[in-house]
Amino acid sequence: SGTSGGVDDLCWLQLEDFRMLLIKTIDPSRITPYLRQCQVISAEDEEQLFNDPTSELFLYLSTCLSLGALLDTLQRTGVKGYTAFLESLELDYPDLYQRITGKEPNKTFSILIDTAGESGLTQFLMSELSRLQRALQAERRRRQQACSVAKEQVCIATRLLRNKDAH
Repeated sequence: SGTSGGVDDLCWLQLEDFRMLLIKTIDPSRITPYLRQCQVISAEDEEQLFNDPTSELFLYLSTCLSLGALLDTLQRTGVKGYTAFLESLELDYPDLYQRITGKEPNKTFSILIDTAGESGLTQFLMSELSRLQRALQAERRRRQQACSVAKEQVCIATRLLRNKDAH
């Protein structure tokens, strides 16, 4: 166990140089589904990260604190947490992954496959697909609403110009 602890500490020590960059760049809500699927964080860990009472007042600060807490939680899981974290970066932040590791992203998902098998990977990918589809639908609705408002404003402006020209 002594050797394992040294390896755990070493891999996390390497990430420590990038901690501020990670905290500034990463949205924890994008990577926690993968980390939960890999079983390196629990539902309770995720709940604690996102139900901070200060999050409504200080959203940005809360996001930074949440990622810092997430990194601390993952560090306690050793190499498995480190590997899952890097794989989550590879999936959602490939440029950051490459900057930290010096490697091209290849999306192998080794921890997920080891932990949950091929069906776990399929389940994760399906849930991510569903999440992205919901986000796309929400964006489409937002754009449709913006178009409706813009059309309404054009109609009002046109009527005002006609009334002005009539007088």
